[in-house]
Amino acid sequence: MSSLPVVVATGQPRARGLIIGRSLADAVHRSLAGFAVERERAGVAAAEIDRRVAVLVARSERILPQHVETLRGLAEGADAPFSEIFAVNAWEEVLPDGEAPAPERCTSVAIRTPDGRVLLGHNEQWSASELGTIAIVVERPDDGSPAVLSPTPASMLAAVGVNAHGLALGVDSLVASDDGTGLPRMLAARHALEARDGADLLRRARLGGRAGGYAFVAAFAATGDVLAVEQTAARADRVDAEAGPAGTVVCHTNHYLHPALAALGEEPSATSRARLDEVRRRVAERRPATAEELAAVLAGHDGRPESICVHPVAGDPSSSATLFSMVYDGTDGRVLVKGGNPCEGTFAELDVRELLG
Repeated sequence: MSSLPVVVATGQPRARGLIIGRSLADAVHRSLAGFAVERERAGVAAAEIDRRVAVLVARSERILPQHVETLRGLAEGADAPFSEIFAVNAWEEVLPDGEAPAPERCTSVAIRTPDGRVLLGHNEQWSASELGTIAIVVERPDDGSPAVLSPTPASMLAAVGVNAHGLALGVDSLVASDDGTGLPRMLAARHALEARDGADLLRRARLGGRAGGYAFVAAFAATGDVLAVEQTAARADRVDAEAGPAGTVVCHTNHYLHPALAALGEEPSATSRARLDEVRRRVAERRPATAEELAAVLAGHDGRPESICVHPVAGDPSSSATLFSMVYDGTDGRVLVKGGNPCEGTFAELDVRELLG
């Protein structure tokens, strides 16, 4: 079992949020304190955050009300202000590029090995202020939507993770010229985490009214499909995996790979390019065929100016850091999870079939 706390939440969205908030209240408040530091660093008043949140909540309740209800329950369970909880889940919308540092966040890779094994690896890169707030949240809804398992900061919706259909999903931040005000990316990502197959993932990624986009790197155990879907606010398109000696592989960091969407995106940063080059190189050289071998790929430090395994700057809670590393083996139905940097300590193994029922 994992050294990270595991919370199993059942029932309707608000009831699930209540369970999560009550179970992780201390970590939720640490997360909110970290966001307050980032807000102050950006020079944005709390009242202005509340104003921006009110606009986003109104739009979100029209599009994905169930996930807003989860956040209301989480706030109630943790005895925390709903506006602050929602703000953390709309970080990139309430503190957009220009007010806060550009999102250099996350590295993902999906592989179908030559012998047909389906693997997905993800390093969650985010503000170091969230270190120590990570939990494994298992949601078992009673409304017909699939159960999900997600390593996540305690105050945030599930996004990265696996579902009962056999999907494993990595999520990488992106910035495009059509970013605006609308459904926050995190809520759209929670919607994507329920996808049944590649076609359903693309359909969910094309949900209207979004503020911006993410890249969804996906591996489907049932079909063996591995792919990425990239979004802007108005568009979403599939990026197919490429065949090579390691199998069929798609790697992603924080810039667009689809040619038409890249025309709308910012120029790739040096750090995003470096991490993409590093993960591609390590996959090609090591040819990971097991979850453990892919976990070793995610522990890389040979990229410049930034590696896959990102360590925080000592004494700077606003620096970027790897919050957790996750590897999914769809063939065996198991997940390896490590809080913090994957190069330190050991991964815990979780039985997906047991936890998702």
